[in-house]
Amino acid sequence: MAHNPLSILSKEPLSHQLEHFLGGEAKYYIIPVPTPLSKTAAALFLAQNIPLAESADKMRKLARLAAFYNVAEAAPIFIKVFGGLGRSDASARWAAAIAGAAWVGGPDARSRIRESLPELLARADVFEDRDAIYDMFDAIGPEPADPKSAATRLAQWLDAGITRFDLKIEDTRKLKGAEEAELVHAQKVTVEEYRTSNVPRLEGIGAQRLKLLALPSDEAKIKALVPLAIAETSESSKEIQYWSAIMLLRLGGTTDPVSFDPAAVSKLPPPESDEAKARRANRELIAGEFHKDAISRRAKVENERKQARQDLYRARSLRAAYYFGHAGEPEDRVWLGSQPDPGTDVLALRPDWEYPPACGHKGDDGHDHGP
Repeated sequence: MAHNPLSILSKEPLSHQLEHFLGGEAKYYIIPVPTPLSKTAAALFLAQNIPLAESADKMRKLARLAAFYNVAEAAPIFIKVFGGLGRSDASARWAAAIAGAAWVGGPDARSRIRESLPELLARADVFEDRDAIYDMFDAIGPEPADPKSAATRLAQWLDAGITRFDLKIEDTRKLKGAEEAELVHAQKVTVEEYRTSNVPRLEGIGAQRLKLLALPSDEAKIKALVPLAIAETSESSKEIQYWSAIMLLRLGGTTDPVSFDPAAVSKLPPPESDEAKARRANRELIAGEFHKDAISRRAKVENERKQARQDLYRARSLRAAYYFGHAGEPEDRVWLGSQPDPGTDVLALRPDWEYPPACGHKGDDGHDHGP
């Protein structure tokens, strides 16, 4: 069932792949996390680059990298860069650093996040930074005893900002005229609509996450999470899809470093711990569940639109099954090779993914090659 991980290692040096991931223009392109990669390589890259990440975009990428490979060692590094002044996206950068610490940190990191939140929320602009703050609270997630905790904090911040808009509208009318005041009023309406849709959304996500975490066994969790990671159910939002993928990675223990030392082949392997056995069993179950879903989607459907959706989910399931070690059948591998990979599936092996250049990157001809 397991495949040889050496067969899918990237031909490009991992350091270059990580640099392209961090520097690639994310506004117009999909930038997936580099895979496969050892946890050690991810940890070293994070340690070197979190302190240097001056933009919110780069900090968000580093938070995703840390979450994917579950690099707990990155939490205190994210915490050290909380704050920061002088950039237009300083609050969004701070929020992304908190998200990174929340995804991988333990109780100490959670405590530091709670201490940091009041200052960030006082500084952040409710119109410009609303998505960054939402993503931060999604990463923080609900408190075990209160499914609404993250949504409540988001609602309080949005409500305070909406209230301040009234004074801002009046001041703008006096200083800049009615036309400018109307633009500020339009921002207020946008934030009010954002609150109406996103606070209940985050509340529902929190309740769903706690319900899944309360399932009695790893097997029960895996069988509930796989359909959500495929995003084929009415219960799976993009946030739950991503969270489910991250939880499956942790249940499978696939974020542990792997040794590719050829000399190790001739050595007897060390005794497998009970935890390692459980993780291996989980990986096999996860791979099997994804593969089973892919097989169920081989049959053609009558509607072209439905067929496109069926193929999307089949490809996603196959990529995830292969990621977790399923060998698969030749016909499925041939079929998957004919399908476009948009780069949006979280669980996928992409050793040769071509990352876009950084915005404004100059090529050998001296011209800009960014979008």
